[in-house]
Amino acid sequence: MDSTCISIISFGMSAVIPIESELKTTSGEVSVTRAEEWNSLPSNVKRIVVSVCDDYLNEVLDLSRFTELEELTIGNNCFNYVSTVSVSRLAKLKSIEIGEKSFGNGSANTQLMVKNCPALVSLKIGNQSFKGFKRFNLSEVDGLKSVMIGDECFKECDLVLKELKSVESVCVGSGSFEKSRHTVVESLI
Repeated sequence: MDSTCISIISFGMSAVIPIESELKTTSGEVSVTRAEEWNSLPSNVKRIVVSVCDDYLNEVLDLSRFTELEELTIGNNCFNYVSTVSVSRLAKLKSIEIGEKSFGNGSANTQLMVKNCPALVSLKIGNQSFKGFKRFNLSEVDGLKSVMIGDECFKECDLVLKELKSVESVCVGSGSFEKSRHTVVESLI
């Protein structure tokens, strides 16, 4: 995976810029640069672009309140204190894109859960993101077509891909899942 991600919005260079403490929104899109902005996001937002968020100090990042969310884009070096990321029960979510070196927490109980998101088509994770995470649960994502995981991600994490019948491509970068003790890939077609 190249270190440069191709996306509609370049990380940190969005045309939607927060002014003081107000969130700037355009056609359902919200741009976030601080934890305070993240915490005040409306639950009906359709697109979230996090260009910078290195001051978010909570251990859990739960996206289930964003019931209208269709696209999630998180830039480089974001949410590095978070130990649990939960993306679940988001019926309209179509894409998740994470930049490089985000979610850098390496404590014992770290986990990324993406489940019950039937419209999800694309999951892209940049180099060295989730590097120290120990669990990765990807389930009930029947529409998922593409999984791209960059280099040096999930280094000590088991890889389990099951019942992903719509998947057309899975790309795992060098050094990712390097110390996996349990790898299962079944029922992908």
